[in-house]
Amino acid sequence: EMESVWQLSLQALGDPSDDLTITSLPKMAVRDSDTYKVIPLTVLFYEGPIARAYLATLSGLGFRPQKIIELVAAKDVATKKIVGKWLPRGLRSSYAASIQRNKIHYWPKQLSKTNSDFIDVILNEVQTKFGFQNTFIENANALLPLSTYSDCVESILVEGLADKGLQQYLSEEPAGAILYTGGGIVPAALLNLQHLKFLHIHPGFLPDIRGADCALWSSLLTGHASATCFYMSPGIDTGDIISPCWLPSLSFDVDTASIDRQSIYRVVYGFLDPWVRAFVLRELVNNNDDYETLVSVPQSEKDGTTFHFMHQRLRDAAFQKLFKLRKNK
Repeated sequence: EMESVWQLSLQALGDPSDDLTITSLPKMAVRDSDTYKVIPLTVLFYEGPIARAYLATLSGLGFRPQKIIELVAAKDVATKKIVGKWLPRGLRSSYAASIQRNKIHYWPKQLSKTNSDFIDVILNEVQTKFGFQNTFIENANALLPLSTYSDCVESILVEGLADKGLQQYLSEEPAGAILYTGGGIVPAALLNLQHLKFLHIHPGFLPDIRGADCALWSSLLTGHASATCFYMSPGIDTGDIISPCWLPSLSFDVDTASIDRQSIYRVVYGFLDPWVRAFVLRELVNNNDDYETLVSVPQSEKDGTTFHFMHQRLRDAAFQKLFKLRKNK
């Protein structure tokens, strides 16, 4: 009965895609691979596919952030136990970063082996429809040293974004814009640092689509992925909006009947969602030279809808729209 209610609700939405203004692809200039422009942006790097897609995008466009602050998890991301507490601090940081990198990229690496055809179809569509060259994607998946992307890389051991040491560290940073790449909810103590402007790219069209699983919600509701760059503030995706974008529609010619649903979910968030976000990052850096004082529009929490993590049946509906599933597994 509940399933029939969802189906009727989805049918009632219709197909609004004809009313959307789709962001066009930029003209990609051929550049000298040895020449980079340093841009006034600090990347708050938390290891993962999103952060890697961001750095690969900046590098592929010929940009280097002025600084990368690497957030190294002092506790194992899976077991929550303290990592390498017996090691000297310098060694502990590099050891913990290695553990963090291996744990976070475990599923993307496994899925690249077990479902390589599926992932190739997704990444080929990312190249074709989103305009990312294969070199960008290969760069992101190579997990290169962070020094590849910036001349200034500093690592800090933290127990989450609420770590007092991180707050102290950022309070001493010069005024500027910081690109958030993940790691949890940013506490108000950081967002209230008046000399810093935190940029976030949310995989949904704000203010209409905010909350969780928005890469799936956007595709399910409109047939298009979407993403928005905004200045962060306390609240769920409620900061001042800089650039909301509807992305070109995607069409995947792939049989996913033999792939379990959890693997499909992991593939979406390991290989599609990061490039949805990177699409908007590319728009941002291609069209602006300064990131502290970008034109932005305030939003009200009363506007739009805050979505929650999808129930499995709604996930199936989203997967059906994206991948034309043949049967449930």
